[in-house]
Amino acid sequence: MEIILTGHGNFSEGLKSSIEIIMGEAKQVHIFPFENDKAQLQKDIEAFILGKEEDIICMADLAGGTPFNVCGVLSAKYDNVNVIGGVNLPILLTGLMTPYTDAESYMATLESEGKSGITIFKLNIEKETEIDSGGI
Repeated sequence: MEIILTGHGNFSEGLKSSIEIIMGEAKQVHIFPFENDKAQLQKDIEAFILGKEEDIICMADLAGGTPFNVCGVLSAKYDNVNVIGGVNLPILLTGLMTPYTDAESYMATLESEGKSGITIFKLNIEKETEIDSGGI
């Protein structure tokens, strides 16, 4: 299984850099930044896909964005290509640490991680109250 990371601007480069700080080298992660040329992005990703028999997971920054749509077109053309949009660091970490058995269960795991990986920080401080003990 190979992972394609794609997104607007430097998104994919930054995400891969973060992963490599946390986990070390990620040889199975391949980056395809989208600058403004949709045709070039599709050409580059398709060149990578051609001849590969293993499953390829395309992780795009934004569902409905150009990189996601390009991957969607390619997934319709190639049976071994699967696409997830809205990728973030927890999804990618989970993807790299989850044993790969089949595309369907793997993609479900990634989707679940994406939904549960968002947390709101709340500071939990007990308020001090003054106690009037009446003294002696």
